[in-house]
Amino acid sequence: MQRLKLGMVVMTMVMMCLPGLTHAQAPTGVTVIEPNKVNADQVAKGAQLIDRLYQRWQNDEFEKVGDEFSAEMQRGLTPELQKQTYEQTVPQFGAFQKVTFVSALSGGSLAPGGFIYRYRAKYSKAAEEPEIRLVFDHLGKISGMWLKPWNDELR
Repeated sequence: MQRLKLGMVVMTMVMMCLPGLTHAQAPTGVTVIEPNKVNADQVAKGAQLIDRLYQRWQNDEFEKVGDEFSAEMQRGLTPELQKQTYEQTVPQFGAFQKVTFVSALSGGSLAPGGFIYRYRAKYSKAAEEPEIRLVFDHLGKISGMWLKPWNDELR
């Protein structure tokens, strides 16, 4: 049941973040970046952004996202959508605790010229740690954001 509910959150985020990409499509041209070549600043920026969003949401603050997001994300990740997503997440997983960086990939079909950062998220009630995935475009802006069940393969 938890996986089904999470799927609704994922679909909301995928449809909002990357129009034209359906969840049935597997990304093409994506390659894993060796750990010693990962952009540590972007990894930290992503983790800080996730922490900051959850801190605001836990304080019932749902605001427009800033310049760290692409124009499409700024339009799509409305305060209303943030609230809806957060309200779906809390009953399923409990309070957000932290994210841990797992891997970075070159963009391929998901982020041409950009990068994908995968984090494992820890919540107070979740038995399994889901993935929070951030996609940075070629300008270093966040152009995609997902919360989905963890899978070792990128899907």
